[in-house]
Amino acid sequence: MRMPFTESQFLEVLGAFNVTLWPVLVLLWAASVVAAIQVWRGRCRPAVGAALLAIHWAWSGVAYHAVYFSRINPAAWAFAALFVAEAAALLWVGVVRRRLRFSPGWTLRSIAGSVLVVFALIYPALIVLTGHALPQAPAFGVPCPTTIFTAGLLLLARPPVPRWLYLAPIVWSIIGGSAAVLFGITPDFMLVVAGLLMIVYGVLPSAARAESRSRATEADAARAMAGDGFVPEPNYQSTIGIDIDARPEFIWPWLVQMGYQRGGLYSYDRLDQWFGYLDRPSATRILPEFQSLREGDVIPIGKGAAFPVRSVRPLRALVLGGEEQGLQWIWEFGLYPLDLRRTRLVSRSRLHVPRTWRWRAFMLVLGPAAFVMTRRMLMGIRTRAEALAAGKPVAAKVA
Repeated sequence: MRMPFTESQFLEVLGAFNVTLWPVLVLLWAASVVAAIQVWRGRCRPAVGAALLAIHWAWSGVAYHAVYFSRINPAAWAFAALFVAEAAALLWVGVVRRRLRFSPGWTLRSIAGSVLVVFALIYPALIVLTGHALPQAPAFGVPCPTTIFTAGLLLLARPPVPRWLYLAPIVWSIIGGSAAVLFGITPDFMLVVAGLLMIVYGVLPSAARAESRSRATEADAARAMAGDGFVPEPNYQSTIGIDIDARPEFIWPWLVQMGYQRGGLYSYDRLDQWFGYLDRPSATRILPEFQSLREGDVIPIGKGAAFPVRSVRPLRALVLGGEEQGLQWIWEFGLYPLDLRRTRLVSRSRLHVPRTWRWRAFMLVLGPAAFVMTRRMLMGIRTRAEALAAGKPVAAKVA
């Protein structure tokens, strides 16, 4: 991607911005620290938090984009309009309508939001630690830390948050994340993480409502499943369920043949292939050579990794699981007939994760990604099972 300005021009603009406006930047940073503390204490008034975010976006739009960045990039005027529009939206939703109520907790959504907020507040220090010299480097009160800080507070807001409020931050996470690659501004790579988290928790239909049970019904979340005993004391659990218009015998063959160089994963095939989990699109037919699966076998995922098979109960339950580096995990599928022709397919993940920052950071990324991919997998299995039950061919492109 070719920029209309050079790296030296970009850094000169940042230098001029920081040198001229540093008192405002310090004040904005201090106000953000106070607001974050009040949010974590549960004492931040909705209008105050929303007003602060609106100030952030208006400041970046006018002071940075319109006044400074427009000197080297004509697109800055469009960026300024985007940021000012987001500021107006935050004022309308949070100050006028009072629909942004910050409610921190211990859900993955809240933990992710807290991590993003802390990251934005220590952003200037991270810029220096990664080898950039101030003032000719982004510090605070510029679009990238503003977007990360906003993503964090929106994830800390009590759902539902209007989905369109995430539009501008997601757009800038893409634009700013691309610039991070070109100019080597390492802390800005967090924009990509922030964008993904906003998509998962803010944009995907019903993601906020599905937070605690991951689209499971209360019965799904409460039911005892065959693999629960393998991880008796989990500190992370996710249950996802889907109704399928087919009996278990039309669903089971797709489960036992899944894997690398087998039937696939029935999810987003292009992503699975890109990450190396699959070498081909997922199967659209039953593969007889992979229908015999026993306890002790492994299901390959990628060229080297594999899921150990812990338990096989034909037409009822398939349990995968293992232990490594202090992590205990199971991933199981349960089939529960609803009547003579319908079945409830339930996926459950139970993990006991070591309480270290490395593993917690890993779970912040894994949790949302696993939810999205598993949900798509269940939908892919449903499409195949219902076609098989109806005696119809599976569409060639279903995942």
